[in-house]
Amino acid sequence: MRRSMFLLRRNPLAIIGLAMMLFVVMVAILAPLLAPPLPERLQPDPIINRMDLQSPKPPGTNYTFQYLGTDGQFRSTTISYPFGTGESGEDIYYGVIWGARTSLTIAIVIVGIAALIGMVLGSIAGYYGGVIDEVLMRITDVFLSIPAIILALAIVAVLTRSLENIVLAMIIAWWPAYARLVRGQVLSIKESAYVESARAIGAGGGRIIFRHIMPNSLSPMLVAVTMDMGTVVLAAAGLSFIGFSQPGLCEWGRMISAGSELIFSQVLYDGNLYNPYWAWVIPGAFIFIFVMGFNLLGDGLRDVLDPRMRR
Repeated sequence: MRRSMFLLRRNPLAIIGLAMMLFVVMVAILAPLLAPPLPERLQPDPIINRMDLQSPKPPGTNYTFQYLGTDGQFRSTTISYPFGTGESGEDIYYGVIWGARTSLTIAIVIVGIAALIGMVLGSIAGYYGGVIDEVLMRITDVFLSIPAIILALAIVAVLTRSLENIVLAMIIAWWPAYARLVRGQVLSIKESAYVESARAIGAGGGRIIFRHIMPNSLSPMLVAVTMDMGTVVLAAAGLSFIGFSQPGLCEWGRMISAGSELIFSQVLYDGNLYNPYWAWVIPGAFIFIFVMGFNLLGDGLRDVLDPRMRR
């Protein structure tokens, strides 16, 4: 373990990836402090502020609008938009900050559940072999014959458009790869001396799988899970981009989809014409940081945990 940590610290790309990953994780954790939601009653009056709200504002804008207080009186407040606003007045800063929490949650849930299913089924197939192995692996092959993103797209198209259905579809599409990976590890581990010793003292198949085989097959799984965190977020953003996410959700793919309509637009603000690049570039930059961070970290872990890479 110490040697692995030493080798990881000597890998500059892995350290960069770790820093990028920690940045996104901290943004997600601190979202309520970095971008606190406005009180429910603090909403712009739709008539007084309609024109300003429908016009994208550049980064660094301070905007004063009127709202109706709980006492029935109109009041004024000023809000800062450090990342500007979108076409319908959407605060880009608020969206990308809370989008970090959405994306991290999506990645943890999808990868965590898919990896758990894949590890259990792959371990059972590899350890018992025979008919069980054939049945489970043929089912796995059916899923693997269809690209994961296409399978997820088809499942979401059948179901209603929501974030929950995107998560469900991607779990169904992602577990077979983990099952195949773990099965290969189990086939090489189950003949090891410590497994034979466990059999000799009367340990059952379930105990051997969960106490001896699965813990010793975690190294390649750790690499795969780390790299898939970024892949899953990129795939989920793609599904949201083409319209399978729920409207109004703070999710980077949906924000890029909304901002893409402004790529070739020019908006007038404060007497100047702007191309509202911020509406899609900033969410895209956060996706890049998330995906690149986990990919670099996963690549570094592979170099550290695979003995063949250290020769």
